[in-house]
Amino acid sequence: MPELDPQTVKLPRIPRQYVDSYDGHDWREKATEFGWYVPGSWGRGGWNLGKWPYMQIALWDSFETMVYAFVVYIEGDLEVHAYNTPIGRDGAVTEIAARWWRAGWADGPDDVPESGYLPHHYGPYRP
Repeated sequence: MPELDPQTVKLPRIPRQYVDSYDGHDWREKATEFGWYVPGSWGRGGWNLGKWPYMQIALWDSFETMVYAFVVYIEGDLEVHAYNTPIGRDGAVTEIAARWWRAGWADGPDDVPESGYLPHHYGPYRP
């Protein structure tokens, strides 16, 4: 799925460090207040999505406008991405999660391949 230009789609406000929040804990709270969802777990096994409070990802869905976005927060730096399907967005988030797991930056599954990910690594954790 091709990525949308996040500059051309309407997204909720994204908190900025030292303007809206001080650290990663504050950022997570503000993101939630602004309409984002910040999951702590990912994939079938509920593996860590980031290393809180330093690395985390916030998600946002708009079923009306068909925009599914995420923001990567790494120690105050922000990277915004948007897709026109949740499948595209969740695949991109899973790629990032797998990269973090491979690097040891987040606790993840033992079976992450050298590139990509396996089907059970994909998507939000659903207990």
